[in-house]
Amino acid sequence: MAKRAGSSKLLFDDVERLVRGNVAQRGRPTRRRRACRLLNLTDVPRALANRDTRGGIKVIADADTGKVLGVHALAEGAGEMMLAATYAIKAGSTVDQLADTWAPYLTMAEGIRLAAGLFRNELPTSCCA
Repeated sequence: MAKRAGSSKLLFDDVERLVRGNVAQRGRPTRRRRACRLLNLTDVPRALANRDTRGGIKVIADADTGKVLGVHALAEGAGEMMLAATYAIKAGSTVDQLADTWAPYLTMAEGIRLAAGLFRNELPTSCCA
């Protein structure tokens, strides 16, 4: 049986926690420099509409190339975000490409695009909010 690279982990609790991508060192040294940005849910329109701003979204990227390596989410609806994260990682997208990609307004998945914009020091703004 083939081993899946970067498989997701989802823990259902009061708030969902999800990790996508192979971002943990798992005891192996790496020469890859990483950069990450954390977006609090107070900046995600869907979380504001849900009146539940507990948690955040973290995007991890290669510090030299900007290639997305992983996404961590601690949020109600974290599971809905991971399809977008999976496609971004699988396609080899950079944080700039992810930040420029259209995301449906008023979804939790839009938070991934907003978090990627933080790599360019952009304030998290939604297209419609």
